[in-house]
Amino acid sequence: MRKWIINMGILTGIWLTLAGCGAPKAQVIMEAETAAADRTETQAGQELLGDPKERAEETVSFLEQFESSLSFRDMDRERAAAYGGPLEDSYAFYGRETEDGAGYVLGIKIRKESLLDGLTVYGEDDHMEAVIQNDQDGGYDTVYELDGISVFLSGSSQNGVLNEVLYLQPEDLETPEELLNAFDLGYCHGAAGAAYVRDVLERQVRFTPPDTEAYLAVEVERDGELCTEYVPLTREEEREILDSKEPVPLEDGDRLEFFVSQETYEEQDIDGGAVTAPALRIAEERCGFRPSYIEPDMDIEKKEETREEAEKENEGEDGEETGEENEEAREEAGEESEEAREEAGERAREAMENGEADGD
Repeated sequence: MRKWIINMGILTGIWLTLAGCGAPKAQVIMEAETAAADRTETQAGQELLGDPKERAEETVSFLEQFESSLSFRDMDRERAAAYGGPLEDSYAFYGRETEDGAGYVLGIKIRKESLLDGLTVYGEDDHMEAVIQNDQDGGYDTVYELDGISVFLSGSSQNGVLNEVLYLQPEDLETPEELLNAFDLGYCHGAAGAAYVRDVLERQVRFTPPDTEAYLAVEVERDGELCTEYVPLTREEEREILDSKEPVPLEDGDRLEFFVSQETYEEQDIDGGAVTAPALRIAEERCGFRPSYIEPDMDIEKKEETREEAEKENEGEDGEETGEENEEAREEAGEESEEAREEAGERAREAMENGEADGD
């Protein structure tokens, strides 16, 4: 069961109707001035924000960059508006859906202010309520009810207008998770969130795993928080990682995982493989991943150069050791040969002496 609680901010305008009989003249003047001020405030609140269709198209164009593999089309306008329910007076609703049953609805604020401002939207499963806190008992009073919605997000897309753009996830449509994450971070978490979303798009990584491609799951720190980014891999990159003979021993706390594509899974019946040097290189290039055992000033290429130099040094040392061993063997062989010659000479002298003795 998913729960979504979105804080809608502070109420920007309160309109009160004052009434009374037999009030003094001063009170009548105050009421007249208050009424005039209220009319001015209300008119300001009714200020139009521009063409909602154009703003919806801009938002759709931005979001759907994050899921280019899905082909969306416009939803029937009446159906999209039905998901917005009682908010239709303040928002224009535009829906997008795919042939496979995925989809979402955007609400574009028509005027600068709406009665949604100052409310909190709370929901479980397919029922959402827009509520306002009751100052008397500290509880909440329901202002609007929205049924058939599993996710409700509200953010600002320009000029910091409160609740300017809404994201509604219909319960009867599959959630395009990548778009939902892009909207949440890009529209609901201020300038830092928007900058991170653009950065993710530029680095061509994802908030969620791809459906069928091979990928890396990389845990990195962003703005003091740990998050997981998913790096889609080409078939060539997947093959390079699988064929590599250089496994990477990760320390506890380092999270870098490799998952094969659906095609490879069906062929080899494996979910993932060992993290090897090519995977580590890609994670560093795309996500800035650094395992704990690598020195801070040493990148992957430097590490590989250092390893190659160490191998050459070892080969040189092995060669020196082998030469020394051969020299020792030759010396030992020479010593043995000298001993054998001396022994043979000694035996020959003994034989000559014995022969001379026999002749006598």
